[in-house]
Amino acid sequence: MLTPASDQAPSLRGLPTLVEESRRAGLAVGLTVTGPDDGLPAPGPKVQYAAYRIVQEALTNAHKHAPAAEVAVTVAVEPDGLRLAVVNSPAEPAQPAQPTDLAGPVASEGAGPSLPSGGHGLHGMRTRADDLGGTLHAGPTPEGGFAVRARLPLRVV
Repeated sequence: MLTPASDQAPSLRGLPTLVEESRRAGLAVGLTVTGPDDGLPAPGPKVQYAAYRIVQEALTNAHKHAPAAEVAVTVAVEPDGLRLAVVNSPAEPAQPAQPTDLAGPVASEGAGPSLPSGGHGLHGMRTRADDLGGTLHAGPTPEGGFAVRARLPLRVV
């Protein structure tokens, strides 16, 4: 299981800073966070850590594979869990993203400074979600961009 090493582990509170770092690296990123509503508990620390790392890795992938794309990060605390989405527009409007773009290393010359990564790619994101009893789906969008969508439980035992 990929879990935090200390009480100082990244959490949902760190997402604005992570998004700002992505912007400084040249990525056009928007962040929307909703919840928790009255009576709804905040996600537990393991869930927040996994959520942060999934968003971090998805932003790193967008920076590497679609540096000119616009990226929308959405985090919603809902009664049945935490919902995450990191969706980028097409890298180039006339050329849809191909699933094979993620199969190997892609040169990112001129893409600006690199972003820190969780270091585990799509497999690591899926592992984080699976370890908590959640789900993660990643793939091309009909518009030619790419989306990473995860649903995590609010609490794990």
